[in-house]
Amino acid sequence: MLQRYRMLVFATVVQPGALIAAAQTLNISHSMVSQYLQKLQQCLRCRLSHRPSRTIGLADNNREFFGNCTKLRQLATQAERHCHSTTHAPSNRGNCR
Repeated sequence: MLQRYRMLVFATVVQPGALIAAAQTLNISHSMVSQYLQKLQQCLRCRLSHRPSRTIGLADNNREFFGNCTKLRQLATQAERHCHSTTHAPSNRGNCR
């Protein structure tokens, strides 16, 4: 499960190309974003991104992986919207935090 969250973080970072923007979007610290990216790269044993300056870009041959991570992010967003939709009656079964 944590690996999937790291993939969501990766997709969120590459989209705007900046760690700080991703951190703000995800509501986590910029150092946490960096740690998630490092751990994901370690687990996958490949370099996913590069930082030529203050921006983040895709490393070579990672466009397909990024595309899949982006799809995962879109599905998570759709699922969250579905849960918060006004067409569903509220439930007291638990909180989403």
